[in-house]
Amino acid sequence: MNKVKTVIKHPHILLEWLVRQPGIRNIVSDKIAISVLYRCRFHRKMDWKNPKSINEKFLWLTVFDRNPLYSILVDKYEAKQWMSKKLEQGCYSLEHIIPTINIYNSFDSIDFEKLPDSFVLKTTHDSGTVKVINSKDDITKNSKESIKKQFNRSLKRNYYWFSREWQYKAVIPRIIAEKKLIGKNDDLADYKIFCFDGKAKYWNYISNRKIDEYVDYVSMDGERIPCSQGDYKTSTGDIRFPECWNEMVEIAEYMSSGFTFLRVDFFVDENGKFYLGELTLTPSSGLLPFHPDEWDYKFGEMMKLPNISD
Repeated sequence: MNKVKTVIKHPHILLEWLVRQPGIRNIVSDKIAISVLYRCRFHRKMDWKNPKSINEKFLWLTVFDRNPLYSILVDKYEAKQWMSKKLEQGCYSLEHIIPTINIYNSFDSIDFEKLPDSFVLKTTHDSGTVKVINSKDDITKNSKESIKKQFNRSLKRNYYWFSREWQYKAVIPRIIAEKKLIGKNDDLADYKIFCFDGKAKYWNYISNRKIDEYVDYVSMDGERIPCSQGDYKTSTGDIRFPECWNEMVEIAEYMSSGFTFLRVDFFVDENGKFYLGELTLTPSSGLLPFHPDEWDYKFGEMMKLPNISD
């Protein structure tokens, strides 16, 4: 009954659900599906002919900019191979790549006895399926079954159908085990640098993940940008640059050269060493509103769309 009341009060929830259902999604084009999702999230019509907000432009790129390379960049295993080659070409150290322990086609093929005491498991083909193992001693029979259920469910899912980000459609579902990074005070600093045409324009600082995650928008000068996205909270403390900041920005701009947009993510560990995280083409799938809404358009002014005809 509560679910029925929720749908009646928020009918867009039903629309989002319907556009993702087999039998309906197969006959609805990406453009139409994205138009529906955008209308549900932003309560306005998607402007395909003259997109102005950053989210509209992300969605425009999703439909019209279909470089096969993008499917490699969103694959969490293949992206690391691409970044490694890119670093070598630019004479940068490969120490900035998070070490891969192993890659698996199924959860049952993971030999936990051969893994180190602490590690991270994540799927290669979607967003959010991650399990941090602080110690193998913490893995009980019940918790292992719970983790297995989570990952098996993810392995059966094609993330493309969630938001129509076509680059995910061809990604092979696998599980990657990699080194667990340790942050200062056990809070691994996460920096996400937004680059437009190879130039860093602003960044996210992610902190306090263990308690109540904060997501701050920050200018390249270190000034906090007065906005937030979705339900994410912002912090009130000082925003500090890590000592390796200039090199991180240099690598972010190098990695993003030749792309209309690319967000390059970094982690900084307890020793001040930085590692490349993910490469993101469409943050939050282009479907997460800003508060206040004006920043959706201010950020949108930073992006010049390529000349691709409909």
